[in-house]
Amino acid sequence: ANWLERKHTDVVVHYRHLIYTNNFLINLILLSKLMPGFQLVEWIPDSDCIFYIKRGERPQILDPDLYLATSDGNGSSCTSFVEIDCGTLTSRVLKRKVLRFFQYYESGKYRLDLASPLFPRVAVIVPDANRISSFSKAIRQVKENYAGKKAESLKKMPFCLSDFSSADINSIEEGRISKKPLKPIWVDENGRKRNSPLVK
Repeated sequence: ANWLERKHTDVVVHYRHLIYTNNFLINLILLSKLMPGFQLVEWIPDSDCIFYIKRGERPQILDPDLYLATSDGNGSSCTSFVEIDCGTLTSRVLKRKVLRFFQYYESGKYRLDLASPLFPRVAVIVPDANRISSFSKAIRQVKENYAGKKAESLKKMPFCLSDFSSADINSIEEGRISKKPLKPIWVDENGRKRNSPLVK
């Protein structure tokens, strides 16, 4: 009974997470068709968004929920990793996720994997303000304790956080397309307001 209960919970959590991720991506694809000033040029969906970091004998894995490349239609473009968190992960796992972004940056593999000289921005979408606080704390702790070769530049790595309501993550399920993800509804890990990581 305990095993079945765990498996059931696991399926519910992961299935819901996939719905959130797909809803967000579908919203951006449709938004890209409606807005000349926002073009979703390329994306890697959840199941394929896996990047390997060679560290010792066992490679580490960075697996954000989405990779997005966007353009304003006038030649300006940007890339971003999107992490959608359902609030179920422990602080230890949150810190490990942040650490993987740092390790991937330091490895330089993104230049080859993504054919880009610039490291993508990191966008984190969480259920509510309390979870923004938890994820922000994890980011600050990893930045303080990271001891890699590029520790100083990594302390400036921009993270953008928002909650489900502000990012309007359920808009597609409600039968509408939302522009909210492109608006300045984001904050950094210190609570300072930021422009959308999805636009230049």
